[in-house]
Amino acid sequence: MELFNSIKSMLGKQIEKEVKITETITDGVSDKVRNPFIFTFIITWIIHNWTIVYSFFFIDQKCTLEEKIEYFKQYWRQKNLFGFHYGFIGDLIICIVVATIVLIITYLCKLGSKKLSILYNNSIIRISNTRLITKEEYKELQKEIDSKQNEIDKLQGDRVKFDSKINQKEDIIGNLNNEKSKLNDEFDEFKKANNKNIEQKNKANFDFNLVVNMLESEKEIPQFLEYIMSNLGLSDSKDWGFEAFYNHFGNYLKKSPELFLNNYANLFNSLKIQVISYLIFSPNGIYVQIKNIPYAQSTISFLEENNLITIVERESSKYYVITNSKEINYKNIMGFLLLALYNRSFIVKNQSHREKR
Repeated sequence: MELFNSIKSMLGKQIEKEVKITETITDGVSDKVRNPFIFTFIITWIIHNWTIVYSFFFIDQKCTLEEKIEYFKQYWRQKNLFGFHYGFIGDLIICIVVATIVLIITYLCKLGSKKLSILYNNSIIRISNTRLITKEEYKELQKEIDSKQNEIDKLQGDRVKFDSKINQKEDIIGNLNNEKSKLNDEFDEFKKANNKNIEQKNKANFDFNLVVNMLESEKEIPQFLEYIMSNLGLSDSKDWGFEAFYNHFGNYLKKSPELFLNNYANLFNSLKIQVISYLIFSPNGIYVQIKNIPYAQSTISFLEENNLITIVERESSKYYVITNSKEINYKNIMGFLLLALYNRSFIVKNQSHREKR
């Protein structure tokens, strides 16, 4: 029994020792394999010499060990690069170089991938920092954006309406200005026509035939003519009408101007009360100034237009020439006699109205 226990103890120690050796080898191999360069080198060598690996595990079992060794030697002798036989050592060098290049490329790829990952993460972080909101907040913001957009659309619509109203008002103003221009033109035309009517009316105020007819109806012409002729010293008075008297009187003035001048002052002094406001006798002629009364002024306008009297300026005042020392203009004289006749008709007419009242 003791012998059995001794053998068991020895076997246990031996097994434990072998296990430790195995674990040491396994750990060493594991560490070597975990090394990136060694692992890459092994993978590169296996890929580069895959026929050897395949032959090592799957070679014909009938071949002896010497034949296998000879096969491997023959394999290394045939290895060449561009006609250069490099053998086993050259193969190791090539695998080391390839493994190094693979590691460098792998490192660069990892570095580039890391850079891209960093950039991507940074962009995600920036976006997250600025846009990291909840769905509820996003909905509220979207509602606010929609509300503002609706306000903008409404304001734009109001602006279009206001622009349309402004254009309509401008059109109305333009039409009113056109109407105003038309009305101004019509008013100017009316004013011209009215002035013309007033002028014609003023001319009509002195209607010779109307005055004569009125005086004839009142039987005033014979007495008036007799009054004038008696003041002028005309002894051959007859029962003439006014036109006959006008012609006779003109002829008489041409024949006997001195007689007329001697009696002229008496006649116009008597008429002065009714028509003449100021009378001037001078060596250059006789001038009169008419009273500023409507019927006299309208009659004066008519006499001016028909060249029965002429106007001169004397001492900054307007006077009407009756005659001068060089020439007796009987038309001027008859013009004032006609004015006196018109004035007398006006007085007679007013007197008749007073008597009727």
